[in-house]
Formats: sequence, structure tokens, C-alpha cells
Amino acid sequence: ERAARFSAVLAEFAQARGTSRETFSVAWALAQPGVSAVLIDPQTASEAELWAPAADLALGDSDLRAIDALLAEHQL
Repeated sequence: ERAARFSAVLAEFAQARGTSRETFSVAWALAQPGVSAVLIDPQTASEAELWAPAADLALGDSDLRAIDALLAEHQL
């Protein structure tokens, strides 16, 4: 249930920044120290289209801090 609530909040957060939860999530993972690639497994072309823009989405420090706060708030 915590993960579902976090997912909904993350979707709102991403939408406010003009992107999808999926794109934002992959961009966040790529922004983590030591991460140079993220493995995804799209089952459809539309899923691949959701994730592809993540490679070009630059997240600022404020975005990363906000996500860290959301993760802590939802105990994830």
C-alpha cells in the first residue's frame, strides 16, 4: 500500500514537471551515483516510448532532494 501511494504521488510530481512517472523514474535511477545504465523490459512499443525520453531528462538537485523526501515520507 505504501508503494501504491508513493507511485500516485510520484505520478503527480512527474506530471507537474511535464513528464510521465515512468520517464521520471528511469531518469531518477540514472541520476543516482554510480549508475550508468538502467535495465528495463518494455512489453509493448508504447511502454518503450514512455521510458525512452528518460535518457534526455536532466533532473536538478531540487528534483532529487524532493524524491528523496518522498521516499523517506513513504518509508521506501
